[in-house]
Amino acid sequence: MPVIDHDIHDSTRIGDDYRYGCHNKPRPVTGQSVYSLPKAYPYRFSEECRYDMSLTDNACAVCEWRGSGEAYDQSVRKEGK
Repeated sequence: MPVIDHDIHDSTRIGDDYRYGCHNKPRPVTGQSVYSLPKAYPYRFSEECRYDMSLTDNACAVCEWRGSGEAYDQSVRKEGK
């Protein structure tokens, strides 16, 4: 289906300084309670980054968790499950 090509609006452009919301955020410890109203739930998610392209993504530059997703990906592929 043909469309009309137009310029990208300035408000939707991502600059070189763009970072993801998880950038350098502290990770909760497994089993630690995460408080959410009306009660607390135990934290059961991964503690490290699982993004398998963090080494090549500019939005992950200088993040302390950068590269852990690639390591996790390699361990999953090695085990083959």
